[in-house]
Amino acid sequence: AVTFLVWLFRARANAELLSPWPHRRARPWLIFGWFVPVVSLWFPKQIIDDIWTSSKPGAFAWTRDLATARRSGLVWAWWLAWLAGTWITQVINRQLARADDLSSMRKAALFDIAANAMSIIAAALAIGVVLTITRFQEDHRRAAAWRPPPPV
Repeated sequence: AVTFLVWLFRARANAELLSPWPHRRARPWLIFGWFVPVVSLWFPKQIIDDIWTSSKPGAFAWTRDLATARRSGLVWAWWLAWLAGTWITQVINRQLARADDLSSMRKAALFDIAANAMSIIAAALAIGVVLTITRFQEDHRRAAAWRPPPPV
């Protein structure tokens, strides 16, 4: 989680330099967005969406601002897997609190398996999001560093 947040801060700083528009959420929300109840259901995704759009080469030809930009299917898949894993974990916690017989414990164990599966899927999708945004930003860096050869 710490490594992801460090990457998130760096990717956001790069994305701010690449974007002609301001991001929808201020920098403190990069951390608070994950922990503040209710807003944690959509702020982190909006932050990643803004970083994705700001970093994607050519994205500004198709949008007027970051709020109305086209959304990535990969980011959507990651976010839905993350939310599903979080929801299943909450169900497990409630099941375990009431588990007083073998049947309840079995249900809780099955939900735990599902939560672990969703966590693995969300982690794999998050890796895809991180690698794609990093590649987008590296492409910008390489394009900016390229200099045409001097005339002969």
